[in-house]
Amino acid sequence: MALGQTDLTEGELIARAIQGDKEAFGDLYELYLDQIYRYAYFRVGDNNTAEDLTETAFLKAWERLQVKPEKLSIYNFRAWIYRIAHNLVIDHYRMKKQHLHLDQVEPLKDTDPAPETVALNSQQGEQIAQAIAQLDPLMQEVIVCRFINQLSHAETAEIIGRNTGYVRVLQYRALQQLRAILEADRK
Repeated sequence: MALGQTDLTEGELIARAIQGDKEAFGDLYELYLDQIYRYAYFRVGDNNTAEDLTETAFLKAWERLQVKPEKLSIYNFRAWIYRIAHNLVIDHYRMKKQHLHLDQVEPLKDTDPAPETVALNSQQGEQIAQAIAQLDPLMQEVIVCRFINQLSHAETAEIIGRNTGYVRVLQYRALQQLRAILEADRK
């Protein structure tokens, strides 16, 4: 669903959701559901867990909108919902005390595959996923946010709790490391 289908801007949908409009929040949910699911899936590697984390993220967002709307300064709902999902992923790993690497993740199966899904299902995509799995977890998160979910530097910075300059540096270093890993694999 695109914002154009509701004839309301994201800001108008947020304002209505803060006032308790369930349909406006439903529109925001539909708008960001796939992105948040993909983010959670690439961070935990399990469909059921990703679905649970996605639903919990939206539930927490709805509850927060209803409980403390006057304290919210949501200028960018997408970054805010990603931050909630990010925190849930961290909590998930804290409770599980285990880390799943991207090379253990099964490719997403989708009836209408997006370009990134098609790439991940190819041999090249598998090589890239294995290379990403060799990166530091924070670098993995930057790569997933920036290139799989196509978030801006600012949104990625908000999600990982760092400034945009740090995200740019981390992205540069991650891409350099990925290049070196992929070149070494070719030899």
